[in-house]
Amino acid sequence: MLSKRIKKSGQLYRARDRVERVRRINGDQYNQLLHTTTARPSEDKFHKVSVRVAYRSVYDNTLTYDNVSDAICESTGSKHDSNISESNTSSNNNDDMFSDVESMSDDETGLDKHSDDDAMLDEPDFDKMDTSDCLKYWALSTKQTHYSMNMLLKILRKKMNMCLPKDARTFLKTNRNGPEISKIGDGLFWYRGVKEGLTKHLRFVKVPSTLSLNIFIDGLPLSKSSPTQFWPILANIYEMPQLSPFTIAIYAGRSKPNDLDKYLKQLVSELNTLIDGGTIINQTKIAIRVRAVIADTPARSFIKGVANFNSADGCLKCTCEAEFNEDGRCMVYKGVNAPPRTDKGFRGEEYGNHHKCRSPFIDLKKFDIVKGIPVADILHLIHYGMMRRFVLGWRDGKLGLKTKWSAQLAEEISSLLVKIRLPVEIHRSFRGVDMARFWKATEYGSFLNYASIVILKDRMSEMYFEHFKLFFCAITLMSSKAYINNWKMAGEMLNRFVIDFEALYGERYLTSNIHNLQHICEEVLKFGPLYSFSTYPFENHLQILKALMRSGYNEIQQVFKRLSELEEFHIPTSFASKKVSKPSIFVQKNGKIVLKLLDYILRNDECNSWFLTKENCIAKFSNAAQVGNSIQVCGRMLNNKSDFFRSPFPSSVLNIYKGFSNDLSLNDIQLSVSDIKCKLVAVNLDPLSETVFIPLIHSLSIS
Repeated sequence: MLSKRIKKSGQLYRARDRVERVRRINGDQYNQLLHTTTARPSEDKFHKVSVRVAYRSVYDNTLTYDNVSDAICESTGSKHDSNISESNTSSNNNDDMFSDVESMSDDETGLDKHSDDDAMLDEPDFDKMDTSDCLKYWALSTKQTHYSMNMLLKILRKKMNMCLPKDARTFLKTNRNGPEISKIGDGLFWYRGVKEGLTKHLRFVKVPSTLSLNIFIDGLPLSKSSPTQFWPILANIYEMPQLSPFTIAIYAGRSKPNDLDKYLKQLVSELNTLIDGGTIINQTKIAIRVRAVIADTPARSFIKGVANFNSADGCLKCTCEAEFNEDGRCMVYKGVNAPPRTDKGFRGEEYGNHHKCRSPFIDLKKFDIVKGIPVADILHLIHYGMMRRFVLGWRDGKLGLKTKWSAQLAEEISSLLVKIRLPVEIHRSFRGVDMARFWKATEYGSFLNYASIVILKDRMSEMYFEHFKLFFCAITLMSSKAYINNWKMAGEMLNRFVIDFEALYGERYLTSNIHNLQHICEEVLKFGPLYSFSTYPFENHLQILKALMRSGYNEIQQVFKRLSELEEFHIPTSFASKKVSKPSIFVQKNGKIVLKLLDYILRNDECNSWFLTKENCIAKFSNAAQVGNSIQVCGRMLNNKSDFFRSPFPSSVLNIYKGFSNDLSLNDIQLSVSDIKCKLVAVNLDPLSETVFIPLIHSLSIS
C-alpha cells in the first residue's frame, strides 16, 4: 500500500519517466539491469521505483546540472519527453519564467559550439590537487547529491582502500546547524549578513582598502507548479568584478515580502554600521560604501516604495507624467528633459502619487536614493527590452507595417544569422529570427553588438536604418571605458533617438523603456560603462541558487547547507577565476596555438584570430612565442580597410571597419602583447563580399 504522500507527490510518475529516459539513453545496459533486478514482476510500480533508486547515483546527477539550460534541453528534447508530468519538469524548465535571463553556459538548443579544447581552457590543474580536493571539486562543480556521494565514498573505501569519510556531509563539511530564520508575514526570512558574506567570500584573496558594493534585489520563482518564490538580497564588489556575487539574505514565500520595512531593515542597519566603521577582513581594515542598488523594473518600484512603471507617475528619474494611449492601450511618456527627481525631494515626499510607502533605503547613509538606484540595466532595458521589441516588432509587424519584414526577408535574415561564426567568448551561436521569441538576453545583445548593423543594412528603409544606428552607436559608446570621451555625445544621440521614435513608429510605442533611454547617459557618467552595473551576474547567480535545491521542502535550509559546502572548499586562485594575471601560450590537442590574455583569447582559426592593433591596423593571428620575459605575437596585416558607415559619425570612431579578409600581407609581422588594442569579431555574409570587423566589446583596452 503506497502512502498518501508518495501518491500526491507524483514520485511514481517521475520514477516512470526517469526510467524511460534511462532506457532510451542506454538501452542495452538498462535491459540487463532490469532483467537482473526484477524479483517480483507483478509489483510493477514498486519495481520502477527500485530501478529509479538503482540509477539515482548515475542519472540523478544529469539533472543536478551545471546550468539551467541543460535541464531544459533534457525535458523538452524529444517527443517522448513531452509527456513528462508537470511535477517533474516544473523545477527544471524555467524558460517561460526566465526567458530574459542568460543561463550559465551551453546553448539551450543543445548545440554547443565549443569543442572539448575550448572547455579545457578553464579546467583546474588536477595534478596540483590531492585526491580529496579533486573529489570535492567534482562533487561541488557537478552538484552531486549526497546519496551519490555516499555510494562513491563507500566504493572508494572498499575497492581502493582510500581513507575517506563514510558520509558526504563529513566529507564536504556540511554545516549541521540550521540558519536563523524569522517570519515576515506568511514567508520565512534568513538574514546572513553583509559582513559574514564578505568574510567568507574574500578569505583567500587580496582585498583592496575600499570595497564598493552593488546590492541586488529580485524575485525568483522556484517552480511552475508552486507559487513559492525566493526574494534574495545579493551583492558583488565593483573593485573585484572577477568574483561572483554573494548572498546576504533570502526571503521565501508565496509572493514578495508584504512588509518592506522588515525585509530591508537589517540590511540598512548593518550597512550603516559598516559605512561608519568599516570592517576587518584578513587582518586588514576595509572601508565599505554602497555604490548602487540594482534591480529590474518591478523590483525597483517595490524597494523604493513608489508607483509602478505603468502608472502616470512611474518614472524613477524625472517628473514626466505618462498618459494613457487608446491605440496602444498602455501608458506612454512623451518628450525628453523633464525636471529630474532629487534625493531631497524624494525624502521630503514632494512627488505626490509617486510615493506609495516609506522605503528603508531612505535611512541608508551616504546614499542618493534617486541616483543610487539605476534604471539603465543593459539586460532588461537594452537587450531584453529594446532589442527584443525591435526584432519581434520588425518580424511580426508589431511596430507598424512600414517596418514589417516579409516572410522572404525574415527567412533571408535567419539564414544569414546562422552562418555567422562567433568567437569562443560569445557562448551562444545565432539562431534564426523564427526563434526570436525564445532568444535569451545575451542573444539579443550579440545581435545588437555584432550582427544588427551588418544584416539590417540594405534590408530596411534608409530612414529607419539611420534611426537604428543612433541607438546602436550610442549603446556601443556607453558599453566601454575606451569611449569615455564620447559618452555625452552618446547621450545626445539617445535623446534624438527618443524624439524621432514617435515620428517614425507612433506615439503608442513610447513606453517606459523608450523613455528610460534618455536617463542612460547620466547613469553611465556616474557609474561607468553599462556592463559595470548590469544585472547579468546577479541573474546568473539566481539560477545557481535555484539549482542548489534538491526538493520543494525547506528551501532556505537547503540553500544554507549547499552554500556552506561550497564555502568550505577553497578553489586555488590559479583556476578560480577565468581571468589570467598575465598572458600565456599553449597548444591544444588539435594543434591550434592559443594566446590567452586578460579576458579573451587569440587562436589561429577563422573565428578567433582577428585583432586590432593600437595603430588601428587589422591583423590575423598566426603564432605566438615566448621571448625572454615577454610574448611576441605573429600575424599578417590586412592590406586595405575602410569605414563601414559614415553617419552619424565614421564607424572608425567605434573601431569598426570593412575589408576583404583574404587581402593579407605576404609576410608575418611581429608585435608585443601590449600593441594589441582589442579582439575583433569578423562578420561575413557572402564569401565574395567584404568582411566587417567589429570589436569584441569587453576586450577593448584603454590607450
